[in-house]
Amino acid sequence: AGQAACPTSRRRAPWEAIGHGGAPLRGYSPSGRIYTPRAADDSFGSSLAFDQKTLVVGARYDDAAGCGNWGVDAGAVHVFKHDGTNFVHTQQLNGLPGTCLDITRDNLGGSVALDGNTLIAGAPGEGCPNRSNALVYTRPSFSDPFAFSQSFQAPTPGACDWFGAIVDIAGNAFAAIEANGEVHVYGRASATAPFGFEQTLTDPTPTGAAFGSSLDLVNGTVVV
Repeated sequence: AGQAACPTSRRRAPWEAIGHGGAPLRGYSPSGRIYTPRAADDSFGSSLAFDQKTLVVGARYDDAAGCGNWGVDAGAVHVFKHDGTNFVHTQQLNGLPGTCLDITRDNLGGSVALDGNTLIAGAPGEGCPNRSNALVYTRPSFSDPFAFSQSFQAPTPGACDWFGAIVDIAGNAFAAIEANGEVHVYGRASATAPFGFEQTLTDPTPTGAAFGSSLDLVNGTVVV
């Protein structure tokens, strides 16, 4: 978005739902396609999360409507709910509340994670000296829309830190990656309480490898 040419990697591409209907793994087959409801070069499908009949799709190069050049590559997160037959687009999330200047090249939707009624969306930023964010959205129940709840930067934020490039959530904890090889962990007391910073994980045996290039968070355990 925001460029004259449209690279192949950013052309419109559908997200394809796969289902197996109780069959063995080899029996999976396409069950439907979902196309971006926005521009064709928004990188729709750059991240995905699914839980409790809710599908969340990141579009990190979406240009914010009404912001002109300030909205270039602001990014967006699309929410789809399954109505028993199809996935229906119900909501578009557009990042931090504020002016157009606040969301320029945020790349919201560069990563997403979903657990029940809590959604985490990374906005790692594309250009220096942007500082990056992880945004928290919550909803009271499946039938309600998501609403912005909190935003986080790295505990010691810096330009070009790519914080939020990878996020994950499990229950009352979520984790986010920072480009310098650190994983920051946040927790909350309950599903309705705010998150707070808990600790930073670093490579116990630094070898120059890209510690934090992927992560998984399950039942209070972080695998990096």
